[in-house]
Amino acid sequence: MGDTTSSVDRRRFLAGGLSAAALVGLWQDIGQAQGSAPTAAEKANIDVVNQFCKAWNLSPANAAKEKMLSLMTADCTWQIGKSPAAVGRAAIGERMTKFLANTRFELNVFDTFARGDLVVNSRIDSNVHPDATDTPYPIVGIFYLKGGKIAEWYELLMQRRMQL
Repeated sequence: MGDTTSSVDRRRFLAGGLSAAALVGLWQDIGQAQGSAPTAAEKANIDVVNQFCKAWNLSPANAAKEKMLSLMTADCTWQIGKSPAAVGRAAIGERMTKFLANTRFELNVFDTFARGDLVVNSRIDSNVHPDATDTPYPIVGIFYLKGGKIAEWYELLMQRRMQL
């Protein structure tokens, strides 16, 4: 079994990632206004994340899990919101097995951008059971890549309704 604890450095990275996610729209608008196009490396990183998101819908569930794990570094970190991080392929594989039991996921990606090794996407995730589709969840995914593989992956559930 892999270690499922995260270090203080990872928490600081996540806090920084959350701050960065808050500025996503501004950051992207500035880049577009300046006419910057993704570099070849950024396009490759976006492709890895897109492959990863598409793999959630593969069948059978084991094929989905194996495809996703193949796109990660051996010491990858996965954290959903404030839940404890799963660290390493073994721990992430165990978590994925629980997520994929008796269901599959459809990820509808609306927007993706990259800045160097950081890829951010906004999407709607739906878990599909054999008898029905559950409520969709708005998600922001933050991925940090090393050597063409996902090294850190954070999922943030966005507020469904704005409270006025």
